Amino acid sequence: MKESDFKKYYPNLPKEVLERGKAVRLIFLGIPLLVVTSIELYKRLIEGQQKKVQVGEIMMDGSIRPFSEEEIKDKDKNSILTQLFGEDNIDYKSGKK
Repeated sequence: MKESDFKKYYPNLPKEVLERGKAVRLIFLGIPLLVVTSIELYKRLIEGQQKKVQVGEIMMDGSIRPFSEEEIKDKDKNSILTQLFGEDNIDYKSGKK
């Protein structure tokens, strides 16, 4: 709901309550993001799960075109996350470190 909707339905609410409501909404939106990223980090760091890499693409007609090994390496090396956190030593053919 927008702040104006709250004012329409609850005209006597003070401004501080509306601001606190915004903060609570942001917290509730942030919790799922925190949980999902924590689970992925746990799987990668503790369980040793391999990094997920893009292995193909969907064409305009709906078919799937698998990438060659070189294309997989290029996609992985040019990804934003690889540039931020560095490369993993992955054998792209077997998918193992």
